[in-house]
Amino acid sequence: MLNLVRKPNGSARHLHTSARAAVLVQKQKQHYDHVQPRPVIGVADVKKGREREREQDVVKKIVKHVKRNELGVQLLSRELHSQIFRGSSFPAPSKAFVRIAQEHLEMHGLDPKQGSILPDIGFTLPPLLGSNIDEHFHRIGSQSSQPWLNIAKDFASNELPPKPDHWEIQSGWTKYYFLADGSSYSEHVEFPQHEGNAEEVLTFDVETMPSYHPYAIMACAASKNAWYSWISPWLLGESAEQQHLIPLGDTLSPRVVVGHNVCYDRARILEEYSLHGTQSRFLDTMALHVAVNGISSHQRPAWMKHRKSKETQKVHRAEAVEAVIELMRDAEFKHDQEDDEIKREELRRLRSDLEEGLPQLEAADTDAMEADLSSKRWEDLTSANSLADVAKLHCNIDMDKEVRNDFMKLTPEEIKDNIHDYLNYCAQDVFVTHAVFSKVLPAFLDRCPSPVSFAGILAMGSSFLTVNDSWESYLADADRVYKELDGKVKKRLVELAEQAKDRMEDESWKDDPWLSQLDWTPKVAGKSRGVMPAEQPDSTAACPSTVLDSSSRRKKSPPKAPKPPKVFWPKWYWDLAKPKKDMPPGTLDVTVRNRIAPILLCLSWQGWPLFHSREHGWTFRVPGDADFPTRFSQLDFHNPADDTLQDMRLKQGFIFYKLPHKDGEKANVGSPLGKTFMKFAQDGTLTSPGDEAKDALDMNAQCSYWISARDRILNQMVVWQRGGLDLQFEPPGSSDEPQKWGIILPQVITMGTVTRRAIERTWLTASNAKKNRVGSELKAMVRAPNGYAIVGADVDSEELWISSCMGDAQFGLHGATAIGWMTLEGTKAAGTDLHSKTASILGISRDQAKVFNYSRIYGAGMRHAVLLLLQSNAGMLPEQAQGLAENLYASTKGKNTHRTDLFGRKFWFGGTESFVFNKLEEIALSDQPRTPALGCGITAALSKELLPAKFGSDYMTSRINWVVQSSGVDYLHLLIVAMDHLVRQYGIKARYLISVHDELRYLVAEEDRYRAALALQIANLWTRSLFAFKLGMDDLPQGVAFFSAVDIDKVLRKEVDMPCVTPSHPNPIPSGESLDIAGILNKTNSGSLWKDGHSMITDSPPSKASGQHNECYEPPSCLIHRAESAAWLRAQATSEFSEIKHLAQQTSGQVIDTRIRGTQSGNEGGKRGRPAKHASMEPGDWEAMQEVLKSGSLLVR
Repeated sequence: MLNLVRKPNGSARHLHTSARAAVLVQKQKQHYDHVQPRPVIGVADVKKGREREREQDVVKKIVKHVKRNELGVQLLSRELHSQIFRGSSFPAPSKAFVRIAQEHLEMHGLDPKQGSILPDIGFTLPPLLGSNIDEHFHRIGSQSSQPWLNIAKDFASNELPPKPDHWEIQSGWTKYYFLADGSSYSEHVEFPQHEGNAEEVLTFDVETMPSYHPYAIMACAASKNAWYSWISPWLLGESAEQQHLIPLGDTLSPRVVVGHNVCYDRARILEEYSLHGTQSRFLDTMALHVAVNGISSHQRPAWMKHRKSKETQKVHRAEAVEAVIELMRDAEFKHDQEDDEIKREELRRLRSDLEEGLPQLEAADTDAMEADLSSKRWEDLTSANSLADVAKLHCNIDMDKEVRNDFMKLTPEEIKDNIHDYLNYCAQDVFVTHAVFSKVLPAFLDRCPSPVSFAGILAMGSSFLTVNDSWESYLADADRVYKELDGKVKKRLVELAEQAKDRMEDESWKDDPWLSQLDWTPKVAGKSRGVMPAEQPDSTAACPSTVLDSSSRRKKSPPKAPKPPKVFWPKWYWDLAKPKKDMPPGTLDVTVRNRIAPILLCLSWQGWPLFHSREHGWTFRVPGDADFPTRFSQLDFHNPADDTLQDMRLKQGFIFYKLPHKDGEKANVGSPLGKTFMKFAQDGTLTSPGDEAKDALDMNAQCSYWISARDRILNQMVVWQRGGLDLQFEPPGSSDEPQKWGIILPQVITMGTVTRRAIERTWLTASNAKKNRVGSELKAMVRAPNGYAIVGADVDSEELWISSCMGDAQFGLHGATAIGWMTLEGTKAAGTDLHSKTASILGISRDQAKVFNYSRIYGAGMRHAVLLLLQSNAGMLPEQAQGLAENLYASTKGKNTHRTDLFGRKFWFGGTESFVFNKLEEIALSDQPRTPALGCGITAALSKELLPAKFGSDYMTSRINWVVQSSGVDYLHLLIVAMDHLVRQYGIKARYLISVHDELRYLVAEEDRYRAALALQIANLWTRSLFAFKLGMDDLPQGVAFFSAVDIDKVLRKEVDMPCVTPSHPNPIPSGESLDIAGILNKTNSGSLWKDGHSMITDSPPSKASGQHNECYEPPSCLIHRAESAAWLRAQATSEFSEIKHLAQQTSGQVIDTRIRGTQSGNEGGKRGRPAKHASMEPGDWEAMQEVLKSGSLLVR
């Protein structure tokens, strides 16, 4: 239930989310009588009453006067603060800093007196392992990363033994020994092992035949000690069973498995299909490469252009060498044929000159390659992510991957016939993967030095999902409903096609603006299209059968029956009936995804008919004399395929406009029946004569998720528990329980983007269940087995808080910036949270405002905001959208000085978010950008020294996005490592399940579910505190200390009360349990992580020196993010440029030029040595400055 706080005037405002279901606190008085905590679902009312009383006891430590900072932000209870920030004290911000912050908040309509009143939660935490929160994380990160980190380092520094010259063709594992004298031998082994124990580290690669089954048919592995090969009994014809998994042996001994896209190989390992997990950890050379040398999506076009140019140059060099060799051959031939000695001498001299020049020409290729290796261009320090590309970049190894196609095309017999060649191919992949690993692991550890980062990717590489027989029902139901919906619309489209075809005879189609777009050329329809010739009459049936007649007929041939008339169809219909495999002749292949569908449906945009253009995609046609005010640009046609449209434009005076696209006017709409057009059908912008368009759009919207994800979902590799394969699930206790249990290993690339975010094509992109989306209940098909629960939480506004905290760090005070205060203390009810503020500026809904806010924080510019506005409102004019976007950015991001002589840099000022963007840009533009929390460095391709300084080529958006999202990844890694520490320390039976960006889920034994929930809350408290500490603040706002709720559920879903009802899943799923911190403390004896609930108070907390993993810890410089002067803060806060100039003059003691200057190619002015000309203006004359900005003489970001 939503708690309210009564202000003195009687108005009500919402409590901050973290106060949900805790207590109701009134001004300087505690009232517990009417506390209504968030209900625990499924508990009887009587029990609820008792629990409410216990919750009141839990929060009895609330004090009358909670701790607040100078800006009204409530801080941690002193009990929690003393445990987390003990011994950590930073200099308090000066009075000038505080005064500037207060004035800044007041300028943006924010009142520190309106801060939330929250429960002053206090309980005993697990002791920190170190003198501060940073050292604590360093130590628990070291514990979580060992021994796998040392194993990996040792393996990367060692070479592999020589590859076998001969392969033993036998099913299962074969080990190849190499002796000191150069001899070798092999033996069959059950799993890779050395001296009787399972190998502790392997480079591993499998090969599959996807057209037959997803299981491995062969594999190779190598350790420091030996090489191994594995062959499936199915491939050798020894077994008809396809489902052979590869054993690696002992599950209790720590092991490192290295591979390229290793999640694919992991899914073929036997021991990984275990409910209890193993001690194997997986390191992906592809993920390590992306984190070190990856590129952003914005860089990819430029990189591909550069690569193509290099390949062209290489071809030209090769052609030049070949041409010289050909000239030499020609000279030699002519020399042998020539009798004239003088000409022979000339030919010898020519050949000699060519010979002398050839080595230099051949060396040019080598020189070019060496130049690339020492290049300072970012394009030469990155590559695509395939093993071949990565090996070429890091090791200069050329690989031939054509053999891989054989596994896609050949039969098992053909593979078996050349099995030695294919094992050599697999072994080469293993050899190259290890060579790459030896390069990228040290580079990654240098770029991400915190052990927390390494431990985080180890855990994320071991994700798993449990499913039962409802998985198979889900697949069948989703496909059935999809086919029913698709069939209904398809049937109507066929009817419309039949009706249109009938208009061929009277040629009435010529007057129809839609049908006249089709090709009505007559085409003969024959047997292949289901048109059978009419049955020929029997010519003998009309004559009596006599001997005479019979003899006559023997002498004369019977008259030929007349040929049946040909059947003609219009070409467009004839094309639709093209013969298809597994479909009867004459079946029309028409769906909403066909280009003809909008024409058959007679779609109109605002009442004007739609026309398809080869050049411009879908357009609509308006008469030239129509009163039609629009923001769209008129179209011209240049493609010959659009000559008919051009004739209408020139001869008949029609005007054509593009349908609106979310990416702007330059983008073409591929289908007006896509889900983005559903809202236009609902509001009457997109119409058809009947309800067919709405039905088609509705079907497309309902099936859009299933259509896009169907193949990926159907191809999920599920391994079921069965006879001979024990996955450690308990057998069903009754017929009412699920009879089958299985495990899916998601194909998670632990660092799939330059920001180190994990990627996965199915589970990490799955939408939440929606009542009008077929198959969208996918995640809810992940079920907790009997005796287990899925425990997890979503981080509230994770990256928004991180960004705002960076801005606050300039003051050393939480909530010092407008965006920081709105994030911490703003409320939807009062309209003071960030999303409400943006919604009021743009005149849109709060949910729509979230898109604008997050895209802006990630670095998106004003153009993106304009496109979003135009996309959300088809009737909005571009100038209106531009004006709103400018107002939004002026209010939030602020204005930019566009000059570097003021405080030594360009900067933003006057907006609610100016402090944040200045800090983000400061980090992004530093010589070695690193995330504040864990000190992870940016990829080489985005580093400052390798990027051009010219605006537009510096990829600033990508670099700012990296600072924000990479910090978000740090947050997730910190949470995972803290959970790992608490789970191990207190014996909680919990295993990491999966994480989706800001969501984290664990599979937990039922009896430990509340302890796991408490551990998650403590992990979040530690993580937030670490961020604050590293940003130079020795306290934490109470409002962000804990998850607003921890979910305890039996299925995987966003919220425990989501019924997950969809067209394919009509039956609601029972709700789970959701607890805030007060509820969790109540369930755990006031906050005990011990199994028996005894007190967390210890007599002697660990000292700084205790613990075995404390090497290499260096105390951080936490105050580097604090502003050096009050003048710098004031310059960012003010909205007056004249004040900035005055402040800069005071600070530097130098006279500041009053002109606004731009830069071009790093030089001031448009030409070298000459100042740029700008419109003159008085200091602070913003109207004049805006004119200069619009004139283009300044480079506006």
